[in-house]
Amino acid sequence: MENKEIPKFNELKVLLLRNDDTYEDLAHYIGSSKATVIRKITGKTPWTWVDMQKIRTHYNLTNEQFMDIFLNEELQKCN
Repeated sequence: MENKEIPKFNELKVLLLRNDDTYEDLAHYIGSSKATVIRKITGKTPWTWVDMQKIRTHYNLTNEQFMDIFLNEELQKCN
């Protein structure tokens, strides 16, 4: 049984820490609320393509970094 309380998107959390950003900062960058960001990071709400692109642009992510954050997390859900 999957534990829904286990935080997801660890690479994104690392990115936030490296940039001294908070969930509130991320919410501001994507035009959302802190509560919505928390639901997305914990996997309760899916990320939209627009959100992912805003994050990619704001943090100037390479293709590899982008895939590490978003694609790999989605693939892990399939296993």
